[in-house]
Amino acid sequence: MDHMEEPPRPAPGEGPPTSTRLGVNVNAETAAALRELAAEHHVSVTEVVRRAVGLYQFVHAETKTKGNELLLVDHEGCASTRLGLL
Repeated sequence: MDHMEEPPRPAPGEGPPTSTRLGVNVNAETAAALRELAAEHHVSVTEVVRRAVGLYQFVHAETKTKGNELLLVDHEGCASTRLGLL
């Protein structure tokens, strides 16, 4: 019978971290918005924060690094609003 070996596992503390715990202070309005988004999308508050950071990184790269603009166009394609980051 052939025997497949498991790849070696790194010793504790030697492999890449799988997650990092951060403490973040937010006001009540922001906390409520995070909870509402999490409930609406059936994900955790942590996942909402991950997605928000990913979106922020994308918009930053497109606008600040590449010099592109971000436009919000209404459902009829008539009006647009230019969006930016601080």
